[in-house]
Amino acid sequence: MQSEITSMGFSPVRNLSGHGVDRFELHAKPTVPNLISPENETTIYTDSVILNWSASTDSDNDDITYYVYFSNESNPSYRHKRQRKRHEFSCIHLKEAGYKTGSYFSPHLVNYNERFKINGKSISDAKLRKYEKKILSLLERGFEATEFEALTAIAYKYFSDENCDFAVMEIGMGGRLDATNIAEECISIITNVDLEHTDYLGGTIEQVAFEKAGIMKKGIAITGAHGKALGTIKDESENKNISLHVLNEDVFAKTVSATDKKNVFNYVGYEFFNSIETLLIGRHQASNAALAIAAAEELGIEEDAIRDGIKKTKNPGRLEQISVNPLVVIDGAHNPHGIRELIGNLDLFRYDKLAIVFGVMKDKDWKEMIRLLAPHCDLFVATQPKMER
Repeated sequence: MQSEITSMGFSPVRNLSGHGVDRFELHAKPTVPNLISPENETTIYTDSVILNWSASTDSDNDDITYYVYFSNESNPSYRHKRQRKRHEFSCIHLKEAGYKTGSYFSPHLVNYNERFKINGKSISDAKLRKYEKKILSLLERGFEATEFEALTAIAYKYFSDENCDFAVMEIGMGGRLDATNIAEECISIITNVDLEHTDYLGGTIEQVAFEKAGIMKKGIAITGAHGKALGTIKDESENKNISLHVLNEDVFAKTVSATDKKNVFNYVGYEFFNSIETLLIGRHQASNAALAIAAAEELGIEEDAIRDGIKKTKNPGRLEQISVNPLVVIDGAHNPHGIRELIGNLDLFRYDKLAIVFGVMKDKDWKEMIRLLAPHCDLFVATQPKMER
């Protein structure tokens, strides 16, 4: 489905003060059904949050308060999970445990519908058009929004209308000022921190970590960060009196075997789970899965549902083998950290010579990514993605 929203030419950054947005701020606690019974989360991306929507807009995001107005016509109690590596694991955990779970991930691979899913099923064209018309009517009345902000508003409203038990929301960029960060989370997950979007998030690891830590407002936080980034996240969690669980300090994952077909790993958290299997390729997926399992344990999800969820999780475009002969693998790594993970798992595949076709947006650290990749290939082809921001 081609969305009109993409052709409206929204301004990328702006301040809506002076555009009448104050009329849409919530001056009282929303009276909307509480969608989330337990304080849950349902995401497995690198920066995600499990939302507790019952609430409120106590954030610095003055320029998206009208989303709350739009979404809160039936304001659910969402859990906002902040994680940016698409931890599909958490969504599957909740589905397998019997919860109706919404997920909002970006970008999409084929069409916009993929971004809005309930129990793994994409929104229909008809429903997406209905929400799109509502957003466009606001824009025609003089409101401004980036494409991402508009899509985020649709996600909140859709999950509310469908009475989801949980909503797994992936952060777009940073966290503190991100459009998704308007609900109170019960669990937030920050998988790792690397230098990215430095024009907006800051030029140091500590600055980027501070922005990502902005998704932590209440409840429980789980992170796979380390080094200076972890130090910043720990400081922020202490300042906000948030219980923080850290990979390799509080929860652990040890790879038992890794092949080009699956990973097997052991997990230690509140419980010990032996020989958990995931079909996601790459040794790093054990760590990603461990963060999702830690979240599931906090939600009281049973071991059988956790195991089934991990095994059924799919994440297209991440070390995905789309052809056997010739061997073709696609991967969406778009920063140096992701490239290092890719390189560290090349040995899982059998090949004689390696040809790399590389395309990336210009705001990424493309020089460093090429520097890392080039020594490992026999042929390097640099190309240009056919898309604009």
